Amino acid sequence: MMYRYSIFVIAVIFTLIFCQTTFSDTIRVGYDSRIPDVNNSGTATMKILSDKGNSLNNVNVVSNIAPCGIASSSGGGVDDFGPGVMNDGIEKADCSYHWIRTRNEIGQRKIAWIQLDWNKVVTVTGLTIQTTDCNGSCGEDSDDPLYIDPGRNLGSGIVQHLSADGTTWVTDAEFRDKVGDIEYSFTQPITTKAIRVRKISPSTKCQGQQSNPVVFEWKVYGTPFCK
Repeated sequence: MMYRYSIFVIAVIFTLIFCQTTFSDTIRVGYDSRIPDVNNSGTATMKILSDKGNSLNNVNVVSNIAPCGIASSSGGGVDDFGPGVMNDGIEKADCSYHWIRTRNEIGQRKIAWIQLDWNKVVTVTGLTIQTTDCNGSCGEDSDDPLYIDPGRNLGSGIVQHLSADGTTWVTDAEFRDKVGDIEYSFTQPITTKAIRVRKISPSTKCQGQQSNPVVFEWKVYGTPFCK
């Protein structure tokens, strides 16, 4: 099983100690650090210490809560390429993806979005969108049914969250012309029941199709822990 955690603390430097029968390790990280994926086959115990060796209690440990949400989009791939692929835990290396339509039938641009809804209030701090870079991927050539043409990365979008009363979408920030996977941190922890990325489009830095960007997996880091 794969675990991914983010740690947000007041202390500038602290130590993390993972204790398990199969491994033991110490990792030193700084403020607002994100710990890489930790592979293990059982339950890990985590102790968080300050640089003086004291246990820290005012620490929020966040994990990927996207699998507990319901994924949707403005349209595009269906069935094996439907929106649910974005938060099913099958990542980029397996070439399982949802594609989002950014042009209508006559080639005109349309407003495209992806969205995650939870059935209860969550607090989110950041997200990762696994997408392509500028080049083609997933297959040797266009005859492969999974092949992704160049120019289909998700490069731009506006990150929004649903207001507390559930009536208004609030913009957090925008990213533009990114190439490769998107790593995004909210300006502050957001309490909400839904987030979305609106006005998505491929990066203009890429040559190629320039439409229908793909998302392999969309991770959202927050609390409470997704069981």
